[in-house]
Amino acid sequence: MLRDYQVDSVAQVGAAFASGYKRVILCLPTGAGKTVIFSDIAAKAAAKGKRVAILTHRRELLSQAGRLNSCDVLMVETLNNAIKRGLDLGQYDLLVIDEAHIGNFRKVLQGFNGFVIGATATPVSNPPLKDSYNAIVCPVGIESLIKQGWLATPHTYAMHPVDTSKLATARGEYTEQSLDDAFNRPKVYEGVVQEFVKGWAQSKAIVFCVNISATINTAEAFAKELGAGRIYAVHSKQPPQERAALIDQFTASRDGILVNCGIATTGFDCPDIEVVVINRATKSVALWLQMVGRASRRTEQKEAFTILDFGENVTRLGFWQEPRDWANLFLNPKKKGEGVAPVKDCPACGFVAYASARFCANCGAEFAPNPKTEAEVLAELKEMQYQQNRGKLEGRKIYDIAQNSADLFELQRVKKYKQAFIERVLYFANYRELQKFWRGKGYTEGYTNRRMREFAEGQPVKNYMIKL
Repeated sequence: MLRDYQVDSVAQVGAAFASGYKRVILCLPTGAGKTVIFSDIAAKAAAKGKRVAILTHRRELLSQAGRLNSCDVLMVETLNNAIKRGLDLGQYDLLVIDEAHIGNFRKVLQGFNGFVIGATATPVSNPPLKDSYNAIVCPVGIESLIKQGWLATPHTYAMHPVDTSKLATARGEYTEQSLDDAFNRPKVYEGVVQEFVKGWAQSKAIVFCVNISATINTAEAFAKELGAGRIYAVHSKQPPQERAALIDQFTASRDGILVNCGIATTGFDCPDIEVVVINRATKSVALWLQMVGRASRRTEQKEAFTILDFGENVTRLGFWQEPRDWANLFLNPKKKGEGVAPVKDCPACGFVAYASARFCANCGAEFAPNPKTEAEVLAELKEMQYQQNRGKLEGRKIYDIAQNSADLFELQRVKKYKQAFIERVLYFANYRELQKFWRGKGYTEGYTNRRMREFAEGQPVKNYMIKL
């Protein structure tokens, strides 16, 4: 029997189809039962004589084909070969794309004129999903599912063994080389193991690393402390059968520790995982949520789970459980180059350079790194208080919040406000802090003067009450 929100999900997808949208994203958190929902839709369509195909990269869905009432379940690895052998997707009335954000079936959708459901917990991708779909439904969020008792309550701990401000970035994500240099070091991964052993030595856990080498090194460090019999290291260089066997052994274990890189981020279900260890950094909110979501399912024996974040991800991307406006992100995907690039002056020659530059392009002088504030450095594992942060913002007027810059920037992180809006708030509510903020960013006088003219000529920000 479907849960209430799952019934609502089926109805919302149907309403979107009835409104003329033929390609709909079904967005629900990991653990909410997307497979149950789209299987119900598919089975009902098949019962009415419609031809339905479910496209997936998860082998476990193949075992469900029997109860899907003659729906075809097609694997990503074999689909292209099947098309070459003559499979015509045009024969289907409905396609269901599992884990739509991965984009494995994007080419398949080209030229398909039937109905499409794209199921995902994180409807962001490159290129944007909006290019392939024309509507989205988001029936329920993580917080609601926790309150209703369907998802486990997270306890988030953070420690910053790596200064992520020094990591290099390319195409919107940290580079593999800089991640390897930072996280694949004995001091880091052995430290992660020691922290785990201190508080969670008997727990079943999943560990995410930056690459295969780090996976192997971290697994060896865990084995040294807890015994090799509990450790299961999986990566893409292993034969598929060997990797699948290791995952099955871990799933069946009572207190196993699965160490991986990029293998168990999506489509991997093991409800009794108690701890998720993130020994990497990412700028991708989708990857962050997918990793943490591996431990979010609730069972009769598990009402809560633990997140150990060693990559400053919760600080950068927000708490796993906080509300996110997925519909807005789907309809208005971020574009490269949006926003104003911060700059700084070279102390040697006065040349203006991007804030991320390590050397002056004019004179070659090396810029000194910006030291982190005490608040940004977590030398030991500490629990992050989610509700406390929300409580000090909820119900306050935004001008009041702006009197404390730390509160305002916390509000920006929680609500995902753009920097331009925060600058406008400060202009009207705390001008001195705005000047301090601009000096800290190193913006040029031309930029600040232009922004002040825009603010002066525009309407003041309304002093509204914050609702989270």
